[in-house]
Amino acid sequence: MPETAATPPSSTSTSRDHQPTPSGSEAPLKRTPLYGIHVSLGAKIVPFAGFEMPVQYPTGITAEHKAVREKA
Repeated sequence: MPETAATPPSSTSTSRDHQPTPSGSEAPLKRTPLYGIHVSLGAKIVPFAGFEMPVQYPTGITAEHKAVREKA
């Protein structure tokens, strides 16, 4: 039997989890129950996985890291 070469994946194929959302039909972002607390603490909010999520606080990442290591 002759060997067949494997077909390389198409450069236009995307993973099911990473498909771009068509523009103009984006669903509104969801908010967690802690959203208000994050905003009141001055968090920088960004879209992530369909939610408005905090990524950074005014105290900086070093202070966040230290707080987690010492108080969690």
